[in-house]
Amino acid sequence: APISTYIAVTHKCMYHCWHCSASGFMENKNKDMTTEQFLTVVKKIRDLGVGIIGFTGGEPLLRKDLEQAISLASEPSKNSKTKGPNSMHSMTLVFTTGFGLDLERAQSLKEAGLFGIAISLDSVSPDNHNKMRGVEGAFEKAIEGIKNAKRAGLYTMCQTVCTRDLLQSGEIYEIAKYAKTLGIDEMRIMEPIPCGSMEERPEEILTKEEQKKLISLHVEMNENKIYPKVSVFPYIESEDQYGCGAGSQHSFIDADANFGPCDFLPISYGNLLSEEAEVIWNRMHEKMGKPKCACYAKCKEEQVNLPKYYQLMRCKD
Repeated sequence: APISTYIAVTHKCMYHCWHCSASGFMENKNKDMTTEQFLTVVKKIRDLGVGIIGFTGGEPLLRKDLEQAISLASEPSKNSKTKGPNSMHSMTLVFTTGFGLDLERAQSLKEAGLFGIAISLDSVSPDNHNKMRGVEGAFEKAIEGIKNAKRAGLYTMCQTVCTRDLLQSGEIYEIAKYAKTLGIDEMRIMEPIPCGSMEERPEEILTKEEQKKLISLHVEMNENKIYPKVSVFPYIESEDQYGCGAGSQHSFIDADANFGPCDFLPISYGNLLSEEAEVIWNRMHEKMGKPKCACYAKCKEEQVNLPKYYQLMRCKD
């Protein structure tokens, strides 16, 4: 089973984010899964033995049945041999803009069994954040959402797509410092990926040198206590670390229940409303079962190499 699976629970969103990857999965954008279908998908993934189930979108907080799905994911899977706190169940995360995350909703999510929540933060400037999100007031909603998540006792993350401007100006450091003052438990830093809204904007993609600079932030920030714990995904997914885990360690389910390798790769190996998760996962894993040296969405032609740790394991090709 994959270590993590993210589920896009809705096509709907109030925002118009500059880097949105979800637009690459919008074949049926006016119709979401019913509650019954949604819970069926969650149960199938939980019973597959997935360790981390993340709920994304669209804006996942628009679904009123999200708590039901979180509770279901937190129950022991059919393969669990024990009950109680030591049972086999999935840890749950929610990825949100912060829209609708008042204290009551944050507490409701916590009571349903949610472990952590990641809230997007694009800038320390309210005007810049609002511009990148395409909605006035987005910054205030994000900050209030972070504060409410902390009050509710959730593991609270912020998530930033590091643009060239953020990297060159040094504002990425200011965002991290600001996140620390908010009590953020972890800052997740990603790079622009050529998918969805970004597919027609190749000029936004970081150069090799800029990627190296971004990767260096992982070590630099984690060695300095003025920043929160930082996870720089280009570092984690680099050739020297774990590589791209799409289809081997990670998977994605779009809002129509199509089961594929990644949030940034609009490929489906089957639909969970018509097939069992294990059948589709095995089909996917057969094709993509080894982690690759870099992101599939960024450089498909370079995916013949394995990351160094996998080479050291001496696994057969």
